[in-house]
Amino acid sequence: KKIEEEIKMLNKRLTHQVNIDELTQIANRRYFNLSAIQAWEQTAYDKKPLSLALIDIDFFKKYNDCYGHLQGDTCLFQVAQVIDQAAEREGDLAARYGGEEFVLLLPTADQSQAIATVKTLQAELAALNLEHQWSDLQGGTVTLSVGLVSGIPNNSISLEQALSLADKALYDAKNTGRNRYSTLTF
Repeated sequence: KKIEEEIKMLNKRLTHQVNIDELTQIANRRYFNLSAIQAWEQTAYDKKPLSLALIDIDFFKKYNDCYGHLQGDTCLFQVAQVIDQAAEREGDLAARYGGEEFVLLLPTADQSQAIATVKTLQAELAALNLEHQWSDLQGGTVTLSVGLVSGIPNNSISLEQALSLADKALYDAKNTGRNRYSTLTF
């Protein structure tokens, strides 16, 4: 009996290590990929909308250069927690996508609902007032650029293509001043 309990505990710990980003304590890219495929297929079947937001911390390299990598890790953790709180509906998922980039998976959220989520997310981060002296955005605080795509998944577009559109929208947000979101539909 004791061995069975230990095996259960070890399996639980292993599942956590496989699916959760160690630094930020939110889902990792692997878990996002699996969840996104399932959500894509389900919303396509149900003919319901799905939104994806790619999120990037503005001028994060300068942040690391100024404050050091340990403070950069703390910043990543704090931003991740704010993004995770934005994933409040059942099925929503916040994940670390790589480096200082995050992703929000919002199944059944149309564009207006997704925009509301992104605006709340940006307001919550602004309320933390995380200093970033190398950013002239929002009074020298940490800000986010967001690329948001929304639509109803169907046979004419793949999940990978939707993510590529979100990336394009993210670069549009960065190229038009940062600390903003840009939207596309699929």
